[in-house]
Amino acid sequence: MLLIFFCNNAGATFNQTMYVALRGGLNVYENPSDTSNIINHLAYGEAVVIRLMQDSGVYINGFKTRWVTINNGKGANGYIVEAYMLPIPPPSGNSPGFKEYAEQLSEAITPSTIYEEINDLEQNLKDVKTLYKNGMVVTEHNNYEYLSESLIIPGITMQQAFTIAQNLGHINELLPNNGKFPKENIYTNDGNGNYRQVDLLYSNNIYINFKRLVSISFTVDNNQINSTVRLVELNGQVAIIYEYGS
Repeated sequence: MLLIFFCNNAGATFNQTMYVALRGGLNVYENPSDTSNIINHLAYGEAVVIRLMQDSGVYINGFKTRWVTINNGKGANGYIVEAYMLPIPPPSGNSPGFKEYAEQLSEAITPSTIYEEINDLEQNLKDVKTLYKNGMVVTEHNNYEYLSESLIIPGITMQQAFTIAQNLGHINELLPNNGKFPKENIYTNDGNGNYRQVDLLYSNNIYINFKRLVSISFTVDNNQINSTVRLVELNGQVAIIYEYGS
């Protein structure tokens, strides 16, 4: 269920194609309110044109978002919330990884950069960096006991990266299963040494007293195997990072 705090204000004209990124799809409402009549339904991955964006914000499942008016060219005029929309198509299929998703959106620049070495423990290390024509970057690092992958997608926000991560099959189980964007640090322990943890990091601007979210990490530790997904802002771009190992 979408929990919505609603304020109604006039908005600004907007014109951008965006894509539905909620697996169950999105309802289209007659007016900018979840108590309004449902007049249509948009499927996961469906493209729509955002026509008007409300000036006032709403809060939905932890997301700071807005109501927008849309047109999908098939009569689905009406209002939806922006939280579950992306400026790029969402991951297709049931369980795409970072490279599969990148290849869905763009062609790789070949050859990929590959670097291999033997470390002090005589473990094989392998680093592969793949660049894509739309600016995406996938980096893979692995040895016998550790795996790290990162995905950089230009032009997305931290909230949009969270939405994308929810639809990537190899990491979505590490995120909150309620689908809510986290607003606070969380730690839970089952008493058997297994735990789940969410950590938020903010950057403080002392001149304007404003905090910006720059990192979220989701960690699951089961039987001493640690898995972490991080959403990190790097030089104005957001990276999704996955780490797995003992």
